[in-house]
Amino acid sequence: MKYKVIGWTEYDDTSVEAERCSEAALRAIIRDIAEHGYLFTGWDHQESLRCAPVLNDGKKRLFTQRSFGGVMARAHGDYSRMGYATYAFDWMDGEKTVKPPAERAFNPRAFTPEELCEEITLTVTPKEYAAALTGDVLVLDDIKELDLLDAGDTLMLLCDGGCASYLVADVERKKDLTEDEEIDILASSYTFDPEKMRKADERYERAKWLVHITLNKQEN
Repeated sequence: MKYKVIGWTEYDDTSVEAERCSEAALRAIIRDIAEHGYLFTGWDHQESLRCAPVLNDGKKRLFTQRSFGGVMARAHGDYSRMGYATYAFDWMDGEKTVKPPAERAFNPRAFTPEELCEEITLTVTPKEYAAALTGDVLVLDDIKELDLLDAGDTLMLLCDGGCASYLVADVERKKDLTEDEEIDILASSYTFDPEKMRKADERYERAKWLVHITLNKQEN
């Protein structure tokens, strides 16, 4: 998906429609924050001027204070499980903030819609190719080529001279952990045992990210 942030508005701006934030849209927001060096909190996201991002579909993405803290943490290179906590709430000690300037305020009256869906071509292994041919969900490592893949895009898979085209119906990115492991890691946060929390964080950090792609086969 050809996502990019084209401006910033207010959390409560009723003139700009809100849209659910997919992981692809989230990554476009993180990229924009990192490129411009913005640094503000989840509290600012909800309460300050020009702290709600608008993408090139003309819609804003809204977050809780904690979840936006996670967005800001990732934009500043912190992908840890608890990284959001640093950026979630108001900095009462007056820590410096860098917010989008006035010239990046989104004007819905000047917005021109864009075609965002795209075709992504990817060379896969025979095992991955067979999984796509025989099933509805393809699980791949979350590589750079799939960074902005989203529902509505087309995924062209290549393997040993063969090719297959799929319409992407859904995309979910998550850590390579079992359900029991996820529950165990989450439970460690409530033990107040520093050693258990440290080990849980290490397990979380070691697990790689996977992308689960729901596919609809297209006729060639």
